[in-house]
Amino acid sequence: MADLEIRASRFCSKCGQIFQKPLSHLIVPRSARHPHRLHTTITELKYAGLVEKCYICYRAWIRMQEFDYDEYRDRKIHMTLRLREEDSVLRPREFRLVVRWSLEQTECSVAFCIKPLDEKYMIPEPASRSDLIQQWVSGCTSSHENCGKGHARESYVPSRLMLIGPSGHLWNLHVIATDGPTLDDKYIALSYQWGQHNQFRLLSSNMDQLRSGLPISDLPKTFRDTIEVARVLSVQYIWIDALCIMQDSPEDWRIESVRMRDVYANSYCTVAASWAADPTWGLFHERKVEDYRPTIVKTKWTSEVHADLETLSLFEDDAWNKQVTRSPLHKRGWALQERFLSPRILYFTMVQMLWECDSSRKCELFPDKSPREYSYPGIRPERLHTWFSPLASDDYRRGIVKRTSSEIAKSKRDDTHKFYNAWVNVIGTYSSCNITMAKDKLVAVGGLAEQFQELSGDDFLAGLWRSQIFTGLTWRVVNSLDSKAKLKEYRAPTWSWASVEGLISMLRCANKSTLVIHPFQMLDVQVVTDSASGSPRGQILSAHIALRGHAPAYRSFKYSPNSISSALNNDIEDMFRIKVTLDYHPTPRTRTFSEEPEVFLLLLEFGFDPKQPLVAHEGVGQGIIVQKTLALGNEYLRIGHFRSGAWTHRHLALFGLKSHGSGSVVVDDERELQTFWIL
Repeated sequence: MADLEIRASRFCSKCGQIFQKPLSHLIVPRSARHPHRLHTTITELKYAGLVEKCYICYRAWIRMQEFDYDEYRDRKIHMTLRLREEDSVLRPREFRLVVRWSLEQTECSVAFCIKPLDEKYMIPEPASRSDLIQQWVSGCTSSHENCGKGHARESYVPSRLMLIGPSGHLWNLHVIATDGPTLDDKYIALSYQWGQHNQFRLLSSNMDQLRSGLPISDLPKTFRDTIEVARVLSVQYIWIDALCIMQDSPEDWRIESVRMRDVYANSYCTVAASWAADPTWGLFHERKVEDYRPTIVKTKWTSEVHADLETLSLFEDDAWNKQVTRSPLHKRGWALQERFLSPRILYFTMVQMLWECDSSRKCELFPDKSPREYSYPGIRPERLHTWFSPLASDDYRRGIVKRTSSEIAKSKRDDTHKFYNAWVNVIGTYSSCNITMAKDKLVAVGGLAEQFQELSGDDFLAGLWRSQIFTGLTWRVVNSLDSKAKLKEYRAPTWSWASVEGLISMLRCANKSTLVIHPFQMLDVQVVTDSASGSPRGQILSAHIALRGHAPAYRSFKYSPNSISSALNNDIEDMFRIKVTLDYHPTPRTRTFSEEPEVFLLLLEFGFDPKQPLVAHEGVGQGIIVQKTLALGNEYLRIGHFRSGAWTHRHLALFGLKSHGSGSVVVDDERELQTFWIL
């Protein structure tokens, strides 16, 4: 057996008592309130985590770093703990410990998995980072047949690369057009943050200087560390945007930026400087791995009902994903597609080095195989192969051909919906990221969109998909108070989620038991981009969508969710309640729609269970709120989203629907129709 390095850890007095009580006194049902109270102030939590070295409180304190400690140090918190036993077949004799606390209106939590010791998850003496890098990459390239299939291209190389050679202290820029082919097609791509650092860049004036060769020692630390990783892997080329794209040439940026999909999709391995704020920080962060390792817990939980619970292992739940998503780099919009497109990626986080490919996830703590609860790869279908596996042909997986129209036609409904729902997941993550240049909102995810388009055969329409256009149009801003309209510089139509800033929630495809109808008809849709090929990677110049159907009009005297919702609910009685979410809160200076307070409600999707009685229908209707522009004609702007989950015959009629037969709902052919051109 390998030398084991999991060690018993210290706990503060309040956390430690949890393991010294009988288990029957601790387990509570999911619906119960948290009975176990912990700390009451931020200062108390900090002391327990940093001074007493409490394993649980230290991780709660790390979670607190997302807030301003000086502002909240004297605030009261209500910190509680819940312990429950996992009763699933897949997780026998396991426990989940959740610590929660509230800070004003923000709810925070840290979860831990407690399970019996398992030798296959024991931690050996730490291997050197170089050995792990070689082990992970070689294991993937030699054994993982599917990694990179469907999005990597054989023998692809970028137009420019940094030639670093197997050793030496110089590097030079290799330009394919003038210097000829590379020695091989293997290269390392770097994903990093520019930050505020005024780094050395490729310019039209220094192209010859970079091609002639420069000292590696003059490069920022992150670049030097990337060269070190490349040489460990015997790779002689690396790609870094600052030194492979001319930064003073808009034309070169336009050409090269749309190739980033290919750059990352075809890299031998992508290196992500996850923890670093700028290139001077480097890849390797000094830390004590022992502080993050799973710990052994000595308990008094063993009983006749629960045997062999005296010694257990405890580690933070879903820690792998948290270490990635909470890193500064992965809050940057451009980094999302750099991550998802790369067949293999090494993350250098503040905690440890992580590995991800299309087939596995590993880390320094669990270099061979991590417990399912540590990384949960199955519940986050972020890797590209999970997108196309239901739909792509065998040839496409081999990177040979695109899917044909006949293959698309044969796609099953469930598989198509799974594919679309993967896009919903991506946009949910992407909308929480930051974009330095607002105009790049769609461009920065264009590589993913183009990949999605090729795999599905669908049409990309300003962030939405033609096959699911009505479902896609019902996106909403999670918190419109945090949302801002993009009015200084046009980047997307108002019916696209890309027209606003803020966290976006998109409607997923309905399940099998739900019958969905779309009361509106799409007459026309046009999206004009600056890309001659119509590629999703181009910037939008103009766009519109024409919808025809029945839409009730209502007057709202103040532009706020409460006033619009109140006005609607005053007109629509009988317990019919509409939840309104505005896309943003405009100021008088930013108003571009008519001062006429009339708004129209376009019900775009209505889903229901035909087995439910219509008298108390449990259907869910969703749609958009539009208002006329200042221009003459039938041009409208989207201003919000509405939703209701309680419908009767009269309410259905207001939106041009009617009941038909036992429990069925259909579009009323006699309804009054109107056409809306939405910009």
